Amino acid sequence: MLRTLGRSLLAWTLTLALPVTLAVASLHAVTDYWFLEWEYRRSGFPADPYGLGTDERIELAGVCVHYLATGAHISELEALRLPDGSPAFNARELRHMDDVQRVYRGVSIAGIAATMIVVASAAALLLLERPRRSLALGVRARR
Repeated sequence: MLRTLGRSLLAWTLTLALPVTLAVASLHAVTDYWFLEWEYRRSGFPADPYGLGTDERIELAGVCVHYLATGAHISELEALRLPDGSPAFNARELRHMDDVQRVYRGVSIAGIAATMIVVASAAALLLLERPRRSLALGVRARR
């Protein structure tokens, strides 16, 4: 009974942690440099209302991705300038990006924890499902 309870608990843990892992992996996929390149360069992507070219947009977005992913200081975004020399972000936008960075960091940490739970739960379930004798025979057969 204890073994069945353990398996059920591990299965539920895996079931709850896997969607978090997949959601965070998806978030990281769309906040990566390759995605910027792919998205901004695809045909039919709308033109910038401020007149920025594709390369300029990718460069600005790349700095934002770097800021989110690395925990860089807000001064990195404050230093960004548009082609006319004006700041790329106003004070309200900078506060927003600071908030986004904090949320992104928290979600990333949750994703790492969930991934560790998924791996540990899956490994434990595999070990519980296979009798030790079978594992021992498998090791002996490979010698």
